[in-house]
Amino acid sequence: MSSLPLEDFRFITELLKKRSGIDITEDKIYLIESRLLPVIRKHSIATISALVTALKVKMDEAIILEIIEAMTTNETSFFRDTKPFTNLVDPVIPHILKASKSDIRIWSAACSSGQEAYSIAMTLLEKPALLGTQKFSIEGTDIDRTIIQKANSGRFTQFEVQRGLPITHLIKYFNQVEEEWEAKPDFKKHASFSFRNLIEPFSGFGPFDIVFCRNVLIYFDSPTKTKILDNIASVLKPHGVLFLGSAENATQFSKLYKAFGDLKGVYLLNK
Repeated sequence: MSSLPLEDFRFITELLKKRSGIDITEDKIYLIESRLLPVIRKHSIATISALVTALKVKMDEAIILEIIEAMTTNETSFFRDTKPFTNLVDPVIPHILKASKSDIRIWSAACSSGQEAYSIAMTLLEKPALLGTQKFSIEGTDIDRTIIQKANSGRFTQFEVQRGLPITHLIKYFNQVEEEWEAKPDFKKHASFSFRNLIEPFSGFGPFDIVFCRNVLIYFDSPTKTKILDNIASVLKPHGVLFLGSAENATQFSKLYKAFGDLKGVYLLNK
C-alpha cells in the first residue's frame, strides 16, 4: 500500500510530463517513492508530500532538475543488443556513403553515460576500409546533466566495461586509471556529449546522417512519441537513417518514416 497520496503523485507526474515528456502511470507509483527518496534526503525534506507542498509554494528549478534526473532510467551497456552495430556496418554506412561524400554526423539521443556513442565509434574504427578517408563524429545527448558529465569524462568502472566490451577493445581504446578505465584521447575525440531535452525544439541542432534513439520512446505516451519522431525527422539529412529499438515502430506514430528494407527498428525518411 502506497503512503504517497494520489494528489501528490499526480502533481509529480504532471510536472515530469510537462518538463521531460516522461509518462508515468499510477501503477508505477512505487517508482516515484523509491527514486525521489535520495532527493528529499539530500534537502532534509521529511516526505515526498512535503516536497510537493514546497514546490507548490515555489517551483525551485534546481530541485525540479534533480527530480527529472532521479526519474530518468540510465540503463545501458557497451554494444547493447549487437544487431544495430552490425546493421550500421552493412547496409547503413554503405547507404550513407552512396548518398554523400561529406563527413558523417551521428547523433546518439538519450545517450546515458556514453556507452552507445563509444560503441558506435569503436564499430567504425574497427572497419577502416569502410569509411576510407571520410571522417565521422558522434554527438551524444541526454536530459540528465550528471550522466552527461560522466559520458564526457570517458571513464567507466570495471563492472561497466565488463558489460559488453570485448577485452581486445578495452585494451585498444581505454587506459586503466586506478580502479577505472578511461577512453584514450585519440579515441575519445570522436564523441562529444551535451544536454538536450527531446520534447523541446531542435533549432540549431544537426543535421545528421544517422540518429540512434533506441529504447527511449517506451517512456512517452503516443502524442509525445509522434512529437519526438517528427522532431528527429527535422534534423535528419534526406538520406538519413534512424535507429530505434528492435521492438519500436516509427511508422506507427509518424508518417515521416518508412522501413529500411526488412531491418528491425531501422528507418528512412518517407520521401
